[in-house]
Amino acid sequence: MRICAGCFKAEDWKNRFKLEPKRICSCSFCGKKTKTVDFEVFLSPLQRLLSLFTKNERGGNIVQLIERDFAIFSNDGTAKRILQCAIQLSGNSFSLKDKVSYLGEVSSALMAWMKMKKGVVEEFRYFPLINPEDESWDKYFASKFAVIKKGTVFFRGRINDNANKPYTKKKELGMPPREKARAGRVNPYGIPCLYLTDMADTTIYELRATHGDKLSVGKFIVKENLNIVDFNYKPLLLDDIYEGQEKLFETVREFLLKKQIGLDLSKPVHRYDVKEIEYVPTQYICEYIKVHGADGVMFNSAVHHGGKNLVLFKSDKVRCTGVEVKTVDEPVMRFCQ
Repeated sequence: MRICAGCFKAEDWKNRFKLEPKRICSCSFCGKKTKTVDFEVFLSPLQRLLSLFTKNERGGNIVQLIERDFAIFSNDGTAKRILQCAIQLSGNSFSLKDKVSYLGEVSSALMAWMKMKKGVVEEFRYFPLINPEDESWDKYFASKFAVIKKGTVFFRGRINDNANKPYTKKKELGMPPREKARAGRVNPYGIPCLYLTDMADTTIYELRATHGDKLSVGKFIVKENLNIVDFNYKPLLLDDIYEGQEKLFETVREFLLKKQIGLDLSKPVHRYDVKEIEYVPTQYICEYIKVHGADGVMFNSAVHHGGKNLVLFKSDKVRCTGVEVKTVDEPVMRFCQ
């Protein structure tokens, strides 16, 4: 059987294709006549990928799970044909029609997080029964910082309550004073953080600005490299597959954990109906990250597709270089990612 580069979306799988001897013929999976390689090249990695899952009636479709989490293949139809072939050649205990879920040893860190969320809300707020070190979470948060380079630009906005006196001073767009620091998903009440976005437009969405609102948007420059925990973490899965099953399991554990915490951090809320208790689990994990030396956390915006939020625990590594006053002159369409 032969497979072509067009069957893949993920760059690491495409790059592997480039290393193999090729010949022009019809691809066994998409039917296109083009350069192809022997499917055996990818069979072993696919078998290891499938080993992450087990049959579970409360689970989901294997094609949808793999594409949702790893986006390896060019489209669902191609993914279905490739995985069907890999399952048949691998002797898996499940078929393409069966519902599956991640193995317990793969989803263990995620399950620990779900249990901790419940525990810090309902049982022990300051001395939770579940210690992050029980899952060795230091390896996920304390030793795996992403770097935001010096010179990167971010934005912060404030809605002007008094349209005739907009915020125009740089210091007015900085971190709020301690006495005005409201509780958020990253910070507890009275402990301020600096909430930034990677695009000016994302700021408008995050502020829930509406037609006619006047707002001030500050431009911030990173003065020195930032070490952050990035909850948008996407693993290069093929590299870890070749390193062995335990490395693969560890990578996917980290991915599933960060993905869920990122969803919890970006969950859209409305000021008028949010309960402060909902913030406690993410405040807890962000303080854990802060204690281990990170400058902040980054996660996707839930209200502006493609936008990202950066929350810094301190503001000394960024500088506001200017403030622009804007009026929202058209309705803002909100949509989740």
